[in-house]
Amino acid sequence: MTTRLPLSILILVSAVLLAACSSSSSSSDRPCRAVTGIDPPRLLKIMKSMDLEAEEIKLGESSAVRWTLRGSRTTVLFLTEGESLQFYVAMVGTGATSSFVNAWNKDWRYSRSYLDGDGDPVLELDLDLAGGVCEARIRDWLNTCVAAFGKWAELMPEAGSGTAPETAKPPQAPPSFPFPAVGPSDSGT
Repeated sequence: MTTRLPLSILILVSAVLLAACSSSSSSSDRPCRAVTGIDPPRLLKIMKSMDLEAEEIKLGESSAVRWTLRGSRTTVLFLTEGESLQFYVAMVGTGATSSFVNAWNKDWRYSRSYLDGDGDPVLELDLDLAGGVCEARIRDWLNTCVAAFGKWAELMPEAGSGTAPETAKPPQAPPSFPFPAVGPSDSGT
């Protein structure tokens, strides 16, 4: 003998299963409000929620965030009216060479390192917000900055005196952005 379930019971079971499935989805499955630009107070609020020590500073006409990582002063620059963030740190008193920064750039992703005009090693990481990102992406970028800086500082060659390197100056001026057009110039020459 076969028994058919009444339609109302099937609908009730379907509704319960649908509710259970939707409540078990993670917050990462939910859409976010896209952030297309950010200012220092909003970034500081995010950083404070992550227990990161930082403060707003002025670099000439621009605002920036001074961030202390592992006892070192680092800087987050706000470029293109907050549509782009750049983590920046330079170290003085190191034994870093072009071989060190070249090896870093070859072996590590999401960052770049170079020797500045004074021969001091620099580490930078960028985050482009144009087009929109979730706040979770900004948090992830901050965590990437922490991890990259930690590894970069750990691998940093020491100066001949054996003293630990110290953090150096912030950048003199933020780099230009957006980049100039690529391709032939319009000069007609």
